[in-house]
Amino acid sequence: MAEIREDSLVRYKGTGTIGTVKVLLEDDGVTWPFWTATGLYYRLGFLELIEKAPERKELEGMTLEQIPGEVQADARYDGCSQDAG
Repeated sequence: MAEIREDSLVRYKGTGTIGTVKVLLEDDGVTWPFWTATGLYYRLGFLELIEKAPERKELEGMTLEQIPGEVQADARYDGCSQDAG
């Protein structure tokens, strides 16, 4: 199994964001990769090594009628309640 090293291409598991590890910092037996995508240090468990960035596919726009019902309800909610009291 390959290890994350300096200049490794990695993906953040939480969001799928891709970036490169610039530096590895060792502190109290824990390795902290410095990630170029955010300029922050992460625990190794939050990043996964990838061979190459996935190719972007053409995105097709959707109308409100094409979006499933639950997402439509969220899109219409503006976060403000007229009846707050």
